[in-house]
Amino acid sequence: MAPRNAEPASGKIAILGADSALGAAVRDELVRVGVEGERVDLYGTASEEPVLSEYRGEARLIQAADEATLVDHEVVLVCDDGAVARRLLTDAGEDRLVVDVAGLA
Repeated sequence: MAPRNAEPASGKIAILGADSALGAAVRDELVRVGVEGERVDLYGTASEEPVLSEYRGEARLIQAADEATLVDHEVVLVCDDGAVARRLLTDAGEDRLVVDVAGLA
């Protein structure tokens, strides 16, 4: 299989665990390298209440994620150790790049 580009030109990026300290660091790095806000979606864990946050100075609501909400994303950055994250890592498939930033695998 050919290597995939970690940041597709028009692909959506999901940060799973965006409300964690690691997720905040990943958000900051994406901002630093210039990833536009319309490409990035922020998700927390299924057991948490929605959290108000921001990306590139724009208010964002971090809500729970499940596999169905992540289907439209070409890249999923896993910064969380919840059940959704673990399922994604074991069954990523070839239609998206799942990056284990949290070191779960």
